[in-house]
Amino acid sequence: MVTVTSPPELTTLADHGDAPPFVRVDLTDTTHGLRAVTSRALEWVQAWLAAPETDPRLVIVTREVTDPICAAVWGLVRSAQSEAPDRLVLVAMDADDASGALLPPWPPANRRSPSPTGWHPYRGWCAPRQTRK
Repeated sequence: MVTVTSPPELTTLADHGDAPPFVRVDLTDTTHGLRAVTSRALEWVQAWLAAPETDPRLVIVTREVTDPICAAVWGLVRSAQSEAPDRLVLVAMDADDASGALLPPWPPANRRSPSPTGWHPYRGWCAPRQTRK
């Protein structure tokens, strides 16, 4: 997994076709506020989806979804996932930086869903489910 720091770097990877299976974007710093973080997330997603479609996935790492700013990022990315489900992955990490080393490989070996949409450190891979009552 390669971590990129700017959308132009992301576009360069995609254009040259030498992107690894996963490209990581770190959106864990929420100190700049809601508008700045969601604008940055939107910029990343637009740059990735504008690039030619390839096998690599963009892994967007945020803090816990209980943080309102991270929840907004998750909502934005989940909307984009509905149109490009196999190109974006969301990861919620806790505040411990060592958790990043625990990020499991893709695809999960025991996945029950054809397209997991995110990973949570306590729940593992997760995918939206619809149930009938």
